[in-house]
Amino acid sequence: MKALFLFITSLLASTICNCQVNISKKRTDTLLKILEKQKAQIDQYEFKHREEITTLVQLSGRKALVKVKNDSYPDNTEYIYNVVKDSTGKVIAIEQIPYSESGDWYEEFKHYFDANGKTLAFSKRETVFDDGVKTGVAVEDSFDYYDSSFSLLLHTTRLTDSNSKLLKGRKASEFDFRSDPYHEYKDSKSCIIAYKIKL
Repeated sequence: MKALFLFITSLLASTICNCQVNISKKRTDTLLKILEKQKAQIDQYEFKHREEITTLVQLSGRKALVKVKNDSYPDNTEYIYNVVKDSTGKVIAIEQIPYSESGDWYEEFKHYFDANGKTLAFSKRETVFDDGVKTGVAVEDSFDYYDSSFSLLLHTTRLTDSNSKLLKGRKASEFDFRSDPYHEYKDSKSCIIAYKIKL
């Protein structure tokens, strides 16, 4: 009888635990869908309002960022910063782009912010020329999604050509990506301070 009681108790505990896990997973999946939608909306907004983006550059030998227009980058440019604001003037995205004068490679680190200025997503894109790829260009994208406490919910990566076709059977380590160091900030305020952006 005692053994039966212990068995039933254990079974109930296991069932409750599984239910909690399932509920937690559903909540996470729902939140991820919301975050992915918000990220897509910010990307669409940026695309439609390209002319309104504030662009600044970090020049070698200078501490303060310099505002530029029409993609006119001085030869001594080290980094490009694109600041995207919504219709109310609130910062919704910031891009940090190491500058390649030759154009042989490309890197982009992008923060996405919610209505409270908290980081909801971060993306990293790298491209490099490679004769082993049909289009001649390999692209590595990675995406991180965060909850309101800046806890990582999901990290994904994908390797494609310049036409977004997956490079199946290939690894990022096979390509000469720069993989420069970068940092992911918890909110727009931290990001703006770290990048020394003055709006």
